[in-house]
Amino acid sequence: MSYVVVVTKPSITHNILPLLKRMHPGRRIVGLLDGPVSLLTFRYPRGLSMRDYPYVSEPLWRPNTDGFAMKHAVYEMVDGRRITVDADPFTTVREAEAVICAEGDWYGNAANFDMLLRHSGGDALAERAHAVVPRFRPTDGQLPIEAHEIGTTHDAAFLRLRDGGLAKRRFDWCFAVNSQAILGEVCRRATGRRDMPQIGKYGLQTLYAMKSMEDPTEGQVLRAMHCWKGTGRHAPRPDGWGIGSAISASQIIEDLKKANFVDTAARTGRNGPSLRITKAGRRLLDLLHPDCEDVDLPFRIRQWQEQGSGSHPAIDRYIRTFFGKQKRFSARS
Repeated sequence: MSYVVVVTKPSITHNILPLLKRMHPGRRIVGLLDGPVSLLTFRYPRGLSMRDYPYVSEPLWRPNTDGFAMKHAVYEMVDGRRITVDADPFTTVREAEAVICAEGDWYGNAANFDMLLRHSGGDALAERAHAVVPRFRPTDGQLPIEAHEIGTTHDAAFLRLRDGGLAKRRFDWCFAVNSQAILGEVCRRATGRRDMPQIGKYGLQTLYAMKSMEDPTEGQVLRAMHCWKGTGRHAPRPDGWGIGSAISASQIIEDLKKANFVDTAARTGRNGPSLRITKAGRRLLDLLHPDCEDVDLPFRIRQWQEQGSGSHPAIDRYIRTFFGKQKRFSARS
């Protein structure tokens, strides 16, 4: 039997696993990475026809078949080094004596932890009390765990964050399912390609934003994503990153390039290449209903997170309205 510590970044391992080993010398302390490459991914519904859209439901999940995610998820710390353990991550969680959520004080982390427990051991495992450790930050990462207030998954604070994170998962799921069918067809019409990668909620809004920017560099686009202002009706996020995050923003731009909606062009006298919307990208925007541009979307999502499970009706209305308008618009164009 072992203690399993779920972390989102490998760097946290070097602080928390050795500390737990010293606190529990007779226990095996195992780390489990469930971060940038999540152990769970969407299991898209099958057999839907176009008349079934817009479609809303609770998310469906399946194990991520990405080899790196599964093969490098479970590990131990040996002489200060992270050593991968050949073990199934879900079995490791199911058979653990205790499961600890490191960094449990954020919407996404709390939701991912709950989803991991339910997938590994069902509702019975998820509804047990598990330890929650606040995030280790660079300023306090060397403090002993006793200096932190350790909570449990039964605490109201954790449940509020879990429900907020699950609300965003519901929106992401509904957007992705409808985007595959409705925006996917628009993307294929814009590019003439059948093997189109899916355009995400923030990729679409980034493309709209670039339309009003004059030959921006990638750095300028990233700064605009970080300092996203929206219509001004909502207060900006104190940590920035209205569109994406410090980790995902660059990937959003790369995905737009991969889809051939954005490319780069050298400019004389400029520091580095500029980004420009391609003909396919402009064609895509022309094929979209004008209301698909929603500069306040990041602020709506934050509001839904804060409302938790009470936001589900608003999320469902948004999905039905957004994709219903586009479905009707596509039928006429």
